[in-house]
Amino acid sequence: MEVTDNSIKVKDIMSEKVSAILEAVGLQIEGEAKDELENDPRRIDTGNLRNSITHAVDESENAVLIGTAVEYAIFVRWSTRAPASMPSTAMAGRIRGGTWARMANGTSRTE
Repeated sequence: MEVTDNSIKVKDIMSEKVSAILEAVGLQIEGEAKDELENDPRRIDTGNLRNSITHAVDESENAVLIGTAVEYAIFVRWSTRAPASMPSTAMAGRIRGGTWARMANGTSRTE
């Protein structure tokens, strides 16, 4: 009886499936984030924020990132304005950290 080791093939197939699932989750949540903006017309001025929302699959972490690089996104999200005393570098760091959600292993959190 001969035994064949197919573990590498199985691992490759599983990795492809995980990537496909993460891509589907990213598309779904990206769409939901855009829909959330559209459901409240007060949040849309030019459409720049809505059009900038995107996702990226991080295969090394088995995660998908959903978010935007638009600096004012966090203020639209929480219906607030930037404090006048907040330095622009601190604001950019907070915005970058606050507008991306990580979806991995069935969990989600806002960073």
